[in-house]
Amino acid sequence: ILNDLWQEKGLVYQEGVDEPPTNGKPYWSCWHPYTWHNGTCQRKERFLGEICWDGHWGAGACADAAQSYDEYSTACYKGKCVPFAYAQDRQECSCAWFGWNFLFMCSASDGQCGGHACVLNSGDGKKYCE
Repeated sequence: ILNDLWQEKGLVYQEGVDEPPTNGKPYWSCWHPYTWHNGTCQRKERFLGEICWDGHWGAGACADAAQSYDEYSTACYKGKCVPFAYAQDRQECSCAWFGWNFLFMCSASDGQCGGHACVLNSGDGKKYCE
């Protein structure tokens, strides 16, 4: 992802601006904007790269967690805040016999990708739904 406005949009932790991820306080003095989670007092709102969880009243949610589904949307994926685009287990696909076909992308066979392209991954050489 080449977007460079993550910090400007308040989606990345900024020391001195945002509350620290944890504050070391005991359970009985863990107050807003913190919540008790996994034995520590942790900031309710989470930023990219931080752990996240599905807590009561939004505790543990990532900043801007898929509010608009734009290129700066975030998601809690496998317990970590990530850009929404990373938060998908991409389905492997194959090219259709009929349809358009380029070296790196093609029409997916049998409707595998719900109308989206089947794209070559340069990392593992397999094709995945876009």
